[in-house]
Amino acid sequence: MAHHRQRRGSDRVIGSEAQLLEQFKVSRTVLREALLLLEQWQIATQRRGNGGGVLARRPELSVVARTVSLFLECEAVKSDQILDARILLEESCLD
Repeated sequence: MAHHRQRRGSDRVIGSEAQLLEQFKVSRTVLREALLLLEQWQIATQRRGNGGGVLARRPELSVVARTVSLFLECEAVKSDQILDARILLEESCLD
């Protein structure tokens, strides 16, 4: 079943709780716990009532930076590797 995705401001409706339960085939408890985690990371929110649903949000830069930082730390990426990647990214932006 295809779900219609619509925007509200910078948020995008990704479905109702019922639609997400059907799509991911998980229990209501698992879905709600996942949504709580996404809300803590400020990348999703829930609106209850008519016209409500789960909304994906554009994350704040600080949230993205924290996530990337954790990833790089877990992968044991060295500072010289980060500098090399930065140079490549900057060069590609100039093209």
